Amino acid sequence: MASTSTGMFKSIIQLIKKIIFFYEIFFDLILRISYFSFRAIPRGKQITTRSLSSFWNTETSVSANGVNLVFITPNWLTSYRAKTIKTKEPETIGWINSFGEDVVFWDIGANVGVFSIYAGLAKKIKVVAVEPSFMNLDLLFRNVQRNKIQELITIVPLALSRSSKEQVFFMSKMGMDWGGAHNSSGRNLLHDGSEMIGAINSKQLSVSLDDLCMKFDLAKPTHMKIDVDGLESEVLAGAIDILDAVKEILIEVDLRNMRELKKVNEALSSQGFSRIYDDFGFQFIENQLWRRK
Repeated sequence: MASTSTGMFKSIIQLIKKIIFFYEIFFDLILRISYFSFRAIPRGKQITTRSLSSFWNTETSVSANGVNLVFITPNWLTSYRAKTIKTKEPETIGWINSFGEDVVFWDIGANVGVFSIYAGLAKKIKVVAVEPSFMNLDLLFRNVQRNKIQELITIVPLALSRSSKEQVFFMSKMGMDWGGAHNSSGRNLLHDGSEMIGAINSKQLSVSLDDLCMKFDLAKPTHMKIDVDGLESEVLAGAIDILDAVKEILIEVDLRNMRELKKVNEALSSQGFSRIYDDFGFQFIENQLWRRK
């Protein structure tokens, strides 16, 4: 009886998924027909261009702990990132809230800048936002401008690695969307250590954290957030000289990626950091908090 009920439930779920799929296909077709139809009428190209520009500049306003932020959200993913600023990673917000006035915050893997912009507005501190994805750089720049904190945030449009060189930058299909993630520089791997299937790649420059600070005379970070989808150990390997200045590191490591979990633990432990499992009223599990002893 139980197996029959389970089978029926699965069949209903599959039916719902098929309905949603055909629903999306139908309206996608309607939009495509409408778009090309409008372009065929007099001044249609100008009309569709203005319409698309309006969609691309859609804004989402959010408030987090009394801080008002505005993000450009041209698709569902960027809207989701904006609306879940307090709930997706509450421990990250709690950590940022603990920053003092003398903090230099490096947001490595800044994506469209949700946490960089929150840190800049909430704490009025110097932020370095590192993001190699061309798709995300577009919105990162526009979000910084929209929140009028361009004097506080330095954008670094490069991938980080253990050394400075030309590397192949692999982008997942998700990474080709605004707000996308799961990209990798130098290795065709996903955040969990598995191979990235159907990756789109380009040759880009990567740089080590040590070279980045030295060659561009950037202020060394006191606090770092590292969210680089499986390349955590590569970033740390290129940060030997600057880690002396770092007091705390919040680093996201996929719990299925045993290789990175081990390497991150060895790298940070050998550099005098201790892992903190709970603080500020939050638990730090996949987002690991490391503090200098």
